[in-house]
Amino acid sequence: MKKRLKKLFDIPWYSKKNKTTLNLLTTFSAFKPHGNQNYKTFEPLVIKNINEIILKLSQISEIENKTTIVEYLNFYEQSKHKNTFEIKEILSKNFDLNGSDKVKNCYHFIYSCLFKNLTENYKILEIGLGTNNPNLVSSMGKNGTPGASVRAFRDSFPNAKVFGADIDIDILFKSERIETYFVDQNDLNSFKNIPLLDDSKFDIIIDDGLHYQLSNLNTLLYALENLNIDGYFIIEDIGRWTIETWKIVNKILPKNFDSKIIHMIDSNYIFLVKKLK
Repeated sequence: MKKRLKKLFDIPWYSKKNKTTLNLLTTFSAFKPHGNQNYKTFEPLVIKNINEIILKLSQISEIENKTTIVEYLNFYEQSKHKNTFEIKEILSKNFDLNGSDKVKNCYHFIYSCLFKNLTENYKILEIGLGTNNPNLVSSMGKNGTPGASVRAFRDSFPNAKVFGADIDIDILFKSERIETYFVDQNDLNSFKNIPLLDDSKFDIIIDDGLHYQLSNLNTLLYALENLNIDGYFIIEDIGRWTIETWKIVNKILPKNFDSKIIHMIDSNYIFLVKKLK
């Protein structure tokens, strides 16, 4: 009975039963045409503009040079080093032990190439701790394990300092070599809650929070200012339907950053940025 009621009232976002009454021209005023025609004439143009403008910008950005999307196993083979296998095995074990889904998504292949050894004094920051609050958009569901991956990084690298951030204040915690802070990825100013100890920056910043372009771009803006030289920024869980955004970003980053789009499994991608010397 409960399951039937849940299906009745908890309607998926893509259901035709979901309807919203709004004025497209005032709600999306940045996308409306210039002119004085009536609402009915403008409405389909606003929708078309919203749906296609990023694609057109992406096409313009790639006129001279198309973005190459790298398969994750190819990245692994091209980027692995003498310690990669050992790091991959340790990360895999600790991700699973702490309840993280990063092995399921094959991210241990990526991180084992970025971390060069197990004993370095890394400073690691992960945005998105894995809230299990069903009322938050970024929820992993009631079976999620908050803080799983920051604990896994802590356990894998004994000299690392690990920082985490999330919008859910109820899952913030402090533990051995782990500190967590409140951040709302839709508010760039909230990133100021993350302290920079001894004025040092981060070796790796990971975005595993609210998976959509605005929050990702805010975290990218923060990362560009707060990475050490040779440091990495990774956006996890990028959907195929947003890939054109990252083709544009790939073309417009400052010259002292290198970036690539990596195809993981199914429709899942990551955006990887490295700060150059």
